[in-house]
Amino acid sequence: MNHAGLSGGLEWYGRTREIEAPLLVIHGSVDPVIDHAHGVALSRAVKGARLVTLQDAGHDLHPDDWETMTRAITAHTSAASPPHGAR
Repeated sequence: MNHAGLSGGLEWYGRTREIEAPLLVIHGSVDPVIDHAHGVALSRAVKGARLVTLQDAGHDLHPDDWETMTRAITAHTSAASPPHGAR
């Protein structure tokens, strides 16, 4: 439960729509720690974000989902363009 130890970050509260970097949200459909609705909301709040829902997955990274996650991350990072002016 390391989430309970988090603090700070209030200066970023409400600024999600400012994110311009390509965003991939991977979230378990039955996450008991952070409800799936939060992943959905995050993906909707960031323009162009993509949500991958791991069906019947909780909060942990289960080996049964590794292929789905790896494919999603590979597709996401392959499609991402470098920042303007970067090489």
